[in-house]
Amino acid sequence: MVINIKTDNREYWAQRAASYSDVSKWELEGESRAKWKKVLQGQISSHYPERSPEEIKILDVGTGPGFFAIILTELGYKVTAVDMSCEMLEEARQNAGALSGSIDYMIMDAEALEL
Repeated sequence: MVINIKTDNREYWAQRAASYSDVSKWELEGESRAKWKKVLQGQISSHYPERSPEEIKILDVGTGPGFFAIILTELGYKVTAVDMSCEMLEEARQNAGALSGSIDYMIMDAEALEL
């Protein structure tokens, strides 16, 4: 039996996309959203104090249902969300709602980024 970890991983997340997305939706509706915004904004601005969010590009590798891509886009950053699962990227688009057009989504292997 030949095991292909990447194929198995892609298939697993394709099947798990909707239920994992439900967890992200729950977190986005609760206190996690505000807490993560504060942490991320603080960390990024401490490393780049002279730059505004609009000047900073962020690559979210393994975005899954888009939790961090959504939060970072809300904060004003330019976000590219990468995942190897098209099902996960579709969940991310749906979860982003009106912000979806502001996020660049790319299907890509995290171990072989083509950027």
